[in-house]
Amino acid sequence: MGMSSSTLEETVCITGATGYIAAFVVKLALEHGYKVRGTVRSLANEDKLRHLRELPGADERLELVEADLNDPSNFKTVLEGCKYLLHTATPIVIRPFEHEEDMYANQINPAVDGTKAIVEAAVEAGVEKVVLTSSVAAMMGHATPPAALDENTWSDEEFLKGALSASPMMPYFYAKTAQEKVFWETTKKHGIKAATICPHLVVGPALTPKLNDSNAMLLNVVAGKGSPFQESPEGTIPDGTLGMVDVREVAQAHVLAMEKDVANGRRYLLFSHNVHCQDIATVMRDADPAVAAKYPELPLETADKQRHNTQGMGFDVAPVRELGVEEISWQDSLTEAARMTVPYLADL
Repeated sequence: MGMSSSTLEETVCITGATGYIAAFVVKLALEHGYKVRGTVRSLANEDKLRHLRELPGADERLELVEADLNDPSNFKTVLEGCKYLLHTATPIVIRPFEHEEDMYANQINPAVDGTKAIVEAAVEAGVEKVVLTSSVAAMMGHATPPAALDENTWSDEEFLKGALSASPMMPYFYAKTAQEKVFWETTKKHGIKAATICPHLVVGPALTPKLNDSNAMLLNVVAGKGSPFQESPEGTIPDGTLGMVDVREVAQAHVLAMEKDVANGRRYLLFSHNVHCQDIATVMRDADPAVAAKYPELPLETADKQRHNTQGMGFDVAPVRELGVEEISWQDSLTEAARMTVPYLADL
């Protein structure tokens, strides 16, 4: 799209710029004509930055700066002169913890405290609007899953707090819920414009020079190693579905929520497709001969047991379509996901 003269004067700070989602947000912000200040952990390893520096418009309008999310005291300086903040970086990962105190020390507290601190730094720096990368995890964490999700649905914090040790997913769900709640508390307290983006499993192509976690989860399905939500015997395809959304849709949502006043105070649920694991395996194997050669066709698991399955759950995505986010077909998403995994297959 064309660049307006006003856009060329506006700077967007994007935290965690080298990340899977963030790289596409940087790309789209540059395409919309903004100056982008991207934060990274270190400028020392150029190999981790090249995919950003090679983006169209990066030479003229992309600035990369070091900033440590665990030490948010330096963010006021980083944010000086920025009109917008897109906070995509977070220390939250899906992994098991041996002790509950480790969950708080290494995941939950840094996410909550860091988000509050960076919003306060944005207020001090005169930033006009903040958009947070949240997650559907902040909506669907319940003892009994709700029949439908929309922007008013929140995960049950008390349930999640009592189930932190039940699976590696629970600390992630709890941390994302607590992170988004403190984001809204802090933005409302200071009167700064804000929006949140709550995507389901984010898949598709990649700009980053590594295999990202969500596309790796898809490969586990193809390889007969189960999924985060559906365990199955080794060498079988789980008899269940995965909800997903394309990373390019998620990038659109960030930039459009930043640009449009209609997004102020809104939580945007990002969900495109519920895809059966058998279809995931078929499309990804068909996408590239290297994937098919690495992972032969496997039988569908037939165990008769209750599954975590979002097939019957409703997802209200009307608001994000009204915002202007264009849907990408699940076949396209999975084909691109398969193709991006090819360089890494030999190491798997």
